[in-house]
Amino acid sequence: MGNAEEMDESTRVQLCGAFAVELQGQRIDNMLPGRQGRLLFAYLALSRLQTVSRESLMEALWADDRPADAGGALSALISKTRAVVGETWRRRLADVRTRALEAYAKTCLELGGAELPGAVRAARELVEVAQFRESGHLLLMRALAARGNVAEALAAYERLRILLRDELGVDPSEAVQEAYVQLLG
Repeated sequence: MGNAEEMDESTRVQLCGAFAVELQGQRIDNMLPGRQGRLLFAYLALSRLQTVSRESLMEALWADDRPADAGGALSALISKTRAVVGETWRRRLADVRTRALEAYAKTCLELGGAELPGAVRAARELVEVAQFRESGHLLLMRALAARGNVAEALAAYERLRILLRDELGVDPSEAVQEAYVQLLG
């Protein structure tokens, strides 16, 4: 389906022989909503370079044997198919967002000065979206300390310590503990 510029290398759609769909190395064809979901996906894959009308989708799915509410049935089928296909992309986008927040916080911290509030905001958001990512907590501690808020930085460490203890039964990493000791000094 398509050329290398259009798709990630780990995407594979097999329409001849046994139907198979693999997105980012994960098989999803078995998660599509039944025969109609597989047919919908295959039709859209074949028609990917053009606009597809709802009428042509209903024709492809049901031909002369349309359900009474074909429009509603199509909407439900599209929604279920999107949920399966979209889940992989949502995870991928969430990972990209997390990495972007971390890179932005690091950059702002390194630039210092007027960029420190940006480092704090990005680090706080990173901690919120990836609560077990210790690098985000470390960035937050460092950004707060760089802004002169050592007490807040210590409180950020304490929140991480309690989270890791209560949820995972572990202590913060050595790097985070070292930053904490530096804040105390």
